[in-house]
Amino acid sequence: MSPVSIVKVERERAEDAVYRAVELAGGLERYAPGSTVLIEPNVMSPSWSGSGKITDARVTEAVTRMVLERDPQRVIIGEGSAVGYDLPGRVDAFVMGAFAMAETAWEADVIVCLPVIKTHVRTGIVACAIATFGL
Repeated sequence: MSPVSIVKVERERAEDAVYRAVELAGGLERYAPGSTVLIEPNVMSPSWSGSGKITDARVTEAVTRMVLERDPQRVIIGEGSAVGYDLPGRVDAFVMGAFAMAETAWEADVIVCLPVIKTHVRTGIVACAIATFGL
């Protein structure tokens, strides 16, 4: 099981909270210098940062700074789109039989996902915190 941490943002200091949360969850020591890191914030709709619908830009910025401190070869911030996956007349959760994935994601050594804890018409809850894959 992967470690999880929850940290309250004090006095609008989001970066401090992100650093503390990552530290409590074990840090980023497994990120090897020279790796390619893809950071994927949840910005799939035209919403304001801080709205709760998308990843707060301050979180994306703080995580990017932390990754850059690990001396990667390359950092990419990329996002997929929800456009085209709507099923007319349906609001229930569904599982797609297949999906396309960008070559950039396949070539990354590490993918850092920054989704938002929320609900929406496709599922009861989206509750993944900072998830890392690779290395």
